[in-house]
Amino acid sequence: MKTSAKLLSLLIAVPIMIAGCGTKAPAPANPSGGGDASKPQDKKVVKIGISQIVEHPSLNATREGFLAALKDNGFIDKETMQVDYKNAQGDATTNLTIGQKFAADKKDLVFAIATPSAQAVVQNVKDAPVLFGGVSDPVSAKLVKSLDKPGGNVTGAADTHPDAIPKLIDFIAADFPKVKKIGIVANEGEANVAFMVKTAEAAFAKHNIQVVKASVANGSEVKQAAESLVVRVYAIYITHDNAVVS
Repeated sequence: MKTSAKLLSLLIAVPIMIAGCGTKAPAPANPSGGGDASKPQDKKVVKIGISQIVEHPSLNATREGFLAALKDNGFIDKETMQVDYKNAQGDATTNLTIGQKFAADKKDLVFAIATPSAQAVVQNVKDAPVLFGGVSDPVSAKLVKSLDKPGGNVTGAADTHPDAIPKLIDFIAADFPKVKKIGIVANEGEANVAFMVKTAEAAFAKHNIQVVKASVANGSEVKQAAESLVVRVYAIYITHDNAVVS
């Protein structure tokens, strides 16, 4: 067995858009709308909350893309919208507190980035539209009832196509035939990670590749977990795990 592991990561994630929720999202004020032009027009300042579980380039890009889309649709920061961005820095208690605060603040719209953030927001925000991004399996995470009919006030985009993981593992089996034992470092306490690990295990089993898992609860445990696998496996498979990739 090799003494060092090759890092294999899921490189392609095809977003799956989910049908819109029933709650109507707020619209920006229209300064050119009807009415007496001589009278000042009242502008509705939309209160938008953004909850993000941890700092990471892909999650940051999701947030930046959301803000860019708002700007493209006529929302102006501090004029027609007020953005309240909170980052839990990977802390579960802080993450839950953010969801509770957004509910208490009566935000007009909340955008949650990554599964833990989305779960905390959905648990608390009931009277405003909730959008999510960076979520692998919104159904298993109990964010929506189904991809076609999410129901309630929640909608968003899934970041993993159902065929992505099996096809990647087909590629690994075909192009790396010596890989007979593979390691996975994962925090299966996250619903999206548990889903991806389960999917990967089933796909590896079809190719008679044994999976050895090393569990972590947060990012500080990843290095030790990975080192424990290096001398035991031929390669390490990395999922979209916030604790691992951060």
